[in-house]
Amino acid sequence: MTLSSNLTGTWAGDILEQVIVTPKICPKLHTITTQGLLTEWDILFLMLLRRNFLHEQTVSMIQGIEFLYWLPPTLLQPISQLLRGRFVPDLDLEAFSLEKIAKILYHTPSESPKCHRCGLVFIEECKNNVQDYAWMYTTPMPNSWMTAIENGWEYKLVDTLPDPPLPEYMADWLAGKWDRRRAFVAGNREAKRRGQKVGGCRPPFLQSLHLITGYTMEGVSVESSA
Repeated sequence: MTLSSNLTGTWAGDILEQVIVTPKICPKLHTITTQGLLTEWDILFLMLLRRNFLHEQTVSMIQGIEFLYWLPPTLLQPISQLLRGRFVPDLDLEAFSLEKIAKILYHTPSESPKCHRCGLVFIEECKNNVQDYAWMYTTPMPNSWMTAIENGWEYKLVDTLPDPPLPEYMADWLAGKWDRRRAFVAGNREAKRRGQKVGGCRPPFLQSLHLITGYTMEGVSVESSA
């Protein structure tokens, strides 16, 4: 399955939510390719928890995810563990949500520009040269995922009951999806109102797709989580 550059941001989250609701869909699916930036890492984690712990012989685990951009260890560690079919103790969904990204980018005043690229992967202090993004202070670009939030657009899920039934905590978290999305856009507006600049650095983008598997972080210790 390929999440193209047009399926970035929360649109990718809508597609992944379909797999959460119906994890037996596309039973031979084992690799996901992302060509744009994800914003709802919590939804990705729930998808992996749902799909990779079905324990059904006819349904393949998601064993790899391809990215075009660099990810910090705080993201690689839980992704790698879930791809391997291992539970992540004390996985904090809020720490990997749009709500957390909004706190990094919009809710902590700063005289220097906040880095949009780094904030989306939960890096609070960008170490690179942050360049201004003028469009971040105006109306979001047409057809962008932020415009989609403002207009309530989403990819509608197939109208079916969850099979198997969703665990209560997953259902509750998904029910709050739109509240988190609207809060993110509201944070963007408030930051713009008070003059907080949001720009972007040039992170080490990869020359080609990089496959993350269950063994990517083998032997690597991450001292602190996001």
